[in-house]
Amino acid sequence: MIKDFNSYITPEKTLREALFALRKSSLKTLIVLNKHDQYLGTITDGDIRRELLKKNSLNRKIIDIYNKNSTYFFQKDYSIQKLKQIFLKEQYMIIPIIDIKRKIVNVVSWSELFSNQRIKNKVPNTVALVVMAGGLGTRLQPFTNILPKPLIPLNGKPVIEQILDYFNESGVNDIYISINHKAEIMKSFFKESRNKFKVKFIEEKNPLGTAGSLSLLKKKSKDVFVTNCDSIFDFDLFDFYNFHVKSKKLISIVVSQKHYVFQYGDCFVDKLGNLKKIKEKPEYNFLANAGLYIINSKLFKFIPKNKKFDFVNLLEKLINNKIKIGVYPVSELSWQDTGDWTSFNKLMK
Repeated sequence: MIKDFNSYITPEKTLREALFALRKSSLKTLIVLNKHDQYLGTITDGDIRRELLKKNSLNRKIIDIYNKNSTYFFQKDYSIQKLKQIFLKEQYMIIPIIDIKRKIVNVVSWSELFSNQRIKNKVPNTVALVVMAGGLGTRLQPFTNILPKPLIPLNGKPVIEQILDYFNESGVNDIYISINHKAEIMKSFFKESRNKFKVKFIEEKNPLGTAGSLSLLKKKSKDVFVTNCDSIFDFDLFDFYNFHVKSKKLISIVVSQKHYVFQYGDCFVDKLGNLKKIKEKPEYNFLANAGLYIINSKLFKFIPKNKKFDFVNLLEKLINNKIKIGVYPVSELSWQDTGDWTSFNKLMK
């Protein structure tokens, strides 16, 4: 919860003043209050950009521009579960909480609501883990021409060890690693290193994609964690497991909100190829697949044997068969991708 949120503005302010205030707000949203500090609505950078495309003056007041129907909750009515459902559906940056006099009592943001939590409970030791580590690692070339991607060191420790540490601390010790590219190097590393993990290997004779090697898993516990070998997480894994069990889904997927700024003008043209409008450096919010799943063993029948099959194929197949898929959102800070050099170097810093 944002206790010190201070991105407020009154409807008498201008677009220019709103733009200046937004530059100071990391959440790209201002809450509009009247002179009595009562909640009226919100205005975002997107609202202002749309007005600028209409060639409105920066001196125009925001009174006719801000969103008077923005989502909020009364203090007596809201719950964390309700907030999570709205955030997940609408992908808002913030949701204000107000009292009966329409005064702000709190402001909830996506990042705060889905923030990191200290691991308190252990996942049952019957739950297995499969790490998909058979890929070529093309985004990390030329290093992956020599080393398999999971063994590239991150701050002095291979990525695969950091991934296994996270799951092990949460109680997971039944570990399988799917290998193909430079498989012998992977096996030699675990044979010769003094790490605490006893892993079993699933060897792909041919590349089977991000889900295909699951068809080779002989021992199938009721639920299985499946993760990419380039995703590092920092959230309560037990809470994810508990969410999956309580929702009674056969599969649950971790997602994270990503904010992306397109660095160029987005041009819109008519049927004759004439420019209709241009949106300068548009910003988008996405729910990104973080590459971590829990799968019930009942779903293994949907995975073809010895055939290249990616998780996107599995998810599409399940959707077509009307099997509901649980979605568990985490903060952007709770997930780090190490699969390309830009992300890798960012995490190093």
